[in-house]
Amino acid sequence: MSARWVMTAKGTRQMMLGLGAAFIVATTPFVVQATTLTDTLRTAYLHSGLLEQNRATLRAADEGVAQAISTLRPVIGYTGNVTYSNPLNDSRDLRASLGLSADL
Repeated sequence: MSARWVMTAKGTRQMMLGLGAAFIVATTPFVVQATTLTDTLRTAYLHSGLLEQNRATLRAADEGVAQAISTLRPVIGYTGNVTYSNPLNDSRDLRASLGLSADL
């Protein structure tokens, strides 16, 4: 008994595609990239969602501290006023006032 192999056009095409894919995979160099601990930590620091959340929480706490400290600082207010009358008038009044207030 002898076995006879008969290839059709479809079978030939599939075999050629398979051989081509195997050739591409076999000849493609595999790139291995070594990362140091420093690189890994840097990447984690830049792309970590948890660290980003903690940064936002810290910014909010810092803003609260700034607002709390601002209530302890003095508030200083000032006003100024200058009045000048028309020189063609007999009364040549020039008035000026300056005010300064501080709340401690």
